[in-house]
Amino acid sequence: WWIKRLAGELELADGIRIDHFRGFCQAWEIPKSAKGDARQGIWGDSLGNELFQAIQQHFGTLPFLAEDLGVITPDVDALREKFQLMGMKVLQFNLF
Repeated sequence: WWIKRLAGELELADGIRIDHFRGFCQAWEIPKSAKGDARQGIWGDSLGNELFQAIQQHFGTLPFLAEDLGVITPDVDALREKFQLMGMKVLQFNLF
């Protein structure tokens, strides 16, 4: 699914901005029993490394711009740097 989706996007543009890049390292998991209360969630690992490896094998270079929405952990920076992705700071969330 990802390969087909990205191939279609790359027919329209030279680069793709990835919103919420942090979600490729960890995502907020909310149990079904939470009944609309997300505070019961926990951070769970994502498979971003495996996904980007597969995408890189298919396309070669990765034409992505990783969006930084604020509190970014070292693992997120490491994933972005591993695949040599450009980053984009959103000034609204930038801590001076």
